[in-house]
Amino acid sequence: MFTKKISIKKYTVFIFVMILFMFYVWGYFSHRNQIFPYQQLRKINVLFLNILKQDFPENDRYHDLSSKTKIKCSKLAPVILVTGQSNSANHALSEKYENLSHLNYFNGKCYKLSNPVLGAEGNKQSVVPAIASKLQLSSKYIFLTTGWGGTSITSWGNDNSELSEYTNKNLKELNDLGHQLRAVIWIQGTADIHSGINYIFYFNKMKSQILKGLENKDDVKFIITKHSICDFDRIDNEINVQKKYLAKKEKNIFFTEVIGNLDSNYRYDGCHFNKFGTEEIAKEISSILNNILR
Repeated sequence: MFTKKISIKKYTVFIFVMILFMFYVWGYFSHRNQIFPYQQLRKINVLFLNILKQDFPENDRYHDLSSKTKIKCSKLAPVILVTGQSNSANHALSEKYENLSHLNYFNGKCYKLSNPVLGAEGNKQSVVPAIASKLQLSSKYIFLTTGWGGTSITSWGNDNSELSEYTNKNLKELNDLGHQLRAVIWIQGTADIHSGINYIFYFNKMKSQILKGLENKDDVKFIITKHSICDFDRIDNEINVQKKYLAKKEKNIFFTEVIGNLDSNYRYDGCHFNKFGTEEIAKEISSILNNILR
């Protein structure tokens, strides 16, 4: 009788382990092949991100000044904002760029632009110095960097968004000092793929919030990128169609495909960009900036 109870217990444990294994395998292939319930779970995830209030503590933004060189903000220097998800923040690998003339604004002060960039989440490197190194513009620019990894467009475009409020606060500070925003580089979309979200609606809300109170808001140029991919993710044509529509409809919005078109050879972890990926992105985005900011 005792032996029989042990056998039943072992059998129960075996069945439980097999069920867990089957769920794991199904989850793996669901993600890899974008089949049920992958898309349904993506929609639920974005829904919860929209309902639940997320915290984005300012202390989690990169703020280590030990290797930074404080420098006076150049008089009337124009501003470029780089923001969005992790590929706009400090999650890349990059060549070392020294002696850049451009600046990085953080907590009311300017610093010589270098990696990791101040104010963005993460502690690796950013595409920003690479972009700045390829600018062929007469002005010395101040870069404001506020990207945060893994964030949905709903986290930027909801009412009272912490992310958009933080960005707007810094833009208004710069504006009050005579530094006008000229361009926004928006690198975001991966968190929202296959969610069926109305991307245009939330993008316009985000845009309105970060530009609130700026005198020249109607003249600010936006560069928006094709969404990136991670591991087995497939391109979400629906989101990219909406982004292209924004660029077609608005004269000051420009769409680039570079980030979504780079394969695993340009990524160090299947998701974020290595030095080669960073260079390709910088070439494309700096080329657009050189054309639209002349």
